Amino acid sequence: MMLVLTLLLGVFETMPTEDQATVHTAEESKYIPSAMVFKIKAGPLSPEAAAKELTNFTGLVDVHRLFREGGRFESRHRAEGLHLWYKATVPPDTGAEAMERLFKRTDLVAKASAVPKARKAAPNDPYYAQQPHFPTLGMEEAWAISAGKPNVIIAIIDSGVDMQHPEMRSNAWLNTGEICGNGEDDDGNGYVDDCNGYNFADDTGRQLFGDDSHGTHCAGIAAAPTDNEIGVAGTAGGIDGSAGASLMHLTVFGASATNGFAEALIYAADMGAAVASNSWGFVDPGVSDASTHEAIDYFNTFGGGDASTGGLTVFAAGNDASDDQWYPAYYEGAIAVAAVDNSFNRASFTNFGSWVDISAPGVNMLSTVALGTGDVGPADEYRRLSGTSMATPLISGVLALLISHRPNLPRQNYLDCLLATARDISARPSNQGYALGSGVVQPAAALECINPEPPPPPAPPLPPLAPLPPA
Repeated sequence: MMLVLTLLLGVFETMPTEDQATVHTAEESKYIPSAMVFKIKAGPLSPEAAAKELTNFTGLVDVHRLFREGGRFESRHRAEGLHLWYKATVPPDTGAEAMERLFKRTDLVAKASAVPKARKAAPNDPYYAQQPHFPTLGMEEAWAISAGKPNVIIAIIDSGVDMQHPEMRSNAWLNTGEICGNGEDDDGNGYVDDCNGYNFADDTGRQLFGDDSHGTHCAGIAAAPTDNEIGVAGTAGGIDGSAGASLMHLTVFGASATNGFAEALIYAADMGAAVASNSWGFVDPGVSDASTHEAIDYFNTFGGGDASTGGLTVFAAGNDASDDQWYPAYYEGAIAVAAVDNSFNRASFTNFGSWVDISAPGVNMLSTVALGTGDVGPADEYRRLSGTSMATPLISGVLALLISHRPNLPRQNYLDCLLATARDISARPSNQGYALGSGVVQPAAALECINPEPPPPPAPPLPPLAPLPPA
């Protein structure tokens, strides 16, 4: 059978058969195209002689030991077989042929691998150094496990978004059933031109930006593209060129009106959002709205799309430094989020109480804003804001990471891991007497929690049957 190869291949612990050696071009971005390593099989030829033979046979160039002469450690290196590993450069024009020939020499090669691309632990977003909340939470460790996936949709129910912002385009949710701008309800969901969401306050799908940059800021915290060499990082914004969670923009604080809070939750559930991020609340404590509560219940039951079984509705606890009943966060179906600073001390403004579920950083958070309204960036497109409004999309983003990592679980599984792994901060002097939920979110620990449980050990063998008594 003809061996099909690209210039990049996966790792083979043993030399593959020709059928196993087929490699798809989708893997190309994961590997360095010009390098590979292989291990010489112990045999009659010395490693040096085998490497020379392979150089002549394959056409690979610059073949040399991967691990240099070890000096006083060389004997140990040889005992462990490190001297058998070689590195080679793959010629750009004949690379596929060279690797095909390498795979044929199973008499000389025990293992072979392309060299995976590597990156620094921190993403390359220019302003990442101004986002200390991420290192404080150990986000680099979390992103190594999960960075978000486009089929996990976060609905940002807020003041809309500036779609001209360079970081609000690539992760925007797209309603594939709608033809943008034709004035028709193409997908039959009751909304016209709802391509990236809908503006319920102004009743339009064409203009999603509402009364200010609050929604754009929250969207950036949740899932601005990460590791894209632009601006800031987002919690579930993808990594290393891969897209993160999708952002569905639902405007309730519009340019001309404030409206549609409950309706936005219903829309988000019907259109497949897995997480609803709500950085808003009612003006006075003790005030609630039954229609909003039913909409929350509806989202929790029917949200999730094809990513999770049920949705997760996240609400800001509020910024009144109060333990009163602040709805909708106080409602039992909501995940109420309090704010702390980057040292995990209670933010002076945050609401608190037994009804709060979890805390997250929400002080001086740098994120995206409408062009020309910030004070950071070449177009003044980034700004620092504080509030439980900022802590809420961070929690929403972490939930999107969990769902991306282990999709199609019941919503309660994600919530249980989010809360069970939070870091208890109640003993800190600044936090004593203030109920801040389970503690500060720990994204990597939550992701480890949601990992599949190890399979149970095999059952011990049954004892042999006793011989039958004689008849």
